[in-house]
Amino acid sequence: MAKKKVRKNSISSTKLYTFVWLGLTILLFLVVAQWSNAPSIPLEGATAVLTLIGTVAVGIERTIEASWDGVSLFRGKAWAKAALDQLEKFTQDLNEQMAPFHTRFEEAMAKIEQEYAKDKAKLEDAKKALETVQAQISQFQTIAPNIESINKAAAQANTAIAAVQGKYPEVDQVCTVGQVLINATTDFGASFKDNPGRRLISLMLGMFLGLCIAGPLGLDIFLAALGTTLPDSNLLPHAGVAITGLVIGLGSGPTHTLIRTLEEIKNKRQAANV
Repeated sequence: MAKKKVRKNSISSTKLYTFVWLGLTILLFLVVAQWSNAPSIPLEGATAVLTLIGTVAVGIERTIEASWDGVSLFRGKAWAKAALDQLEKFTQDLNEQMAPFHTRFEEAMAKIEQEYAKDKAKLEDAKKALETVQAQISQFQTIAPNIESINKAAAQANTAIAAVQGKYPEVDQVCTVGQVLINATTDFGASFKDNPGRRLISLMLGMFLGLCIAGPLGLDIFLAALGTTLPDSNLLPHAGVAITGLVIGLGSGPTHTLIRTLEEIKNKRQAANV
């Protein structure tokens, strides 16, 4: 009983730390949007700015990956043990909160086995379908940070889930949890090749670093790609810089996708004005 209470308190602390970090990131976003250096296009031109933005995004991505490699490297060092144990515990707690699908999968499989125990053919078919769903979601959680790959994997996983939900209403709840997991992750627009807790830590750290870099440099992806900043506002005059910081913090995939999208918008505008 005491152990369960300690575990519950640990998860509550993890939620608190997560919300505190997100709160600090939001605060930094507002600070950058209000007081960052004014964005500009240097003599080298907009292409140079976009190249710099892309380079910073890759740099943040690689820095975070190297940091996780460093964690593994120093895991055996006595002086680092306490800090690394805390990080591992924090990550495990995040996994417990972010990946309920896998914890309930066995329960769903047991229901299937009970329901179709007398029909071996249906039982095997149901097991195969559920295993396909689990495999698709596992692939989705560990996919490389690339928007196209994420969207493709998400579509495949949702298709597999929909097929199972239609045939086996007994597992509708666990399939719904899987869909929520997919949709929540695709809302981030990016993913790292890691477990869910580690991914969330990477995303939060990346966005924080992106804001810290974009603000002082005055990087504005909208000005560089479209030739204009976001609509002027006295409240948040440099919102474009703050948004750029968040985007480059998500990694190279989302950054390059946004650049391509903005350039397509610019080309359409130019074609319409001809």
